[in-house]
Amino acid sequence: MKIWVGIVVSNSDEAYELCNGYAYRVGFSVRKCQQRYKASTKSIQMKRFFCAKVGYKEKPNSGVKVYSKIDIRTGYGTLVQFDVDGNGMWTVTKHVKEHNHELCSFGKSHLPRSHRRVGNNHLEYLKDMKKSGVALADAMATAISIVFPTSRHHICIWHIGENSKKHIKALRNHNDFLDMFNCLLKYTETEAEFEFYWTSLEVMNLQHRNNGYSI
Repeated sequence: MKIWVGIVVSNSDEAYELCNGYAYRVGFSVRKCQQRYKASTKSIQMKRFFCAKVGYKEKPNSGVKVYSKIDIRTGYGTLVQFDVDGNGMWTVTKHVKEHNHELCSFGKSHLPRSHRRVGNNHLEYLKDMKKSGVALADAMATAISIVFPTSRHHICIWHIGENSKKHIKALRNHNDFLDMFNCLLKYTETEAEFEFYWTSLEVMNLQHRNNGYSI
């Protein structure tokens, strides 16, 4: 999927799909960002989609925490700007292609956050299999082998979260632990990010071992 100045789509969903498809092919994650509204109608006049690593996160002074979140943003990066005309058509008017970070290889293009989703056609496939008497876990395993043929199916994020309620319930009662645990499961995109949070969890686990709990 390619993007060029002048390409036209019909709505915001198509604009996002266009940008996300391009991001998948190139090897980065996309996020919705700046938008401007028409003063008279409050409808969208301009919208931008950025590489997920564009910019820097603000660091509000919210007190001392047990841990710090890793910041993966690198400042400058790609963007796609759409201007919306009076007929509601979305036209690409600006496209910055440069990145200042390493891009994903094609074999790992499904890992960035904006690509971790199942399309409506895949959901319908799962529903059909379930109606045919196939267990949901088996249907999910089959669907994963089709959608992500190079991946290995083990246990999903939802099941890990459910298991944690049974096995590390006491640790989950600590807000700092749960926040970090959810970041580890849902928002890490690289091995370095995973190791960062996992090390923090191990430190917290050592602090609670005297109480009989462990990860």
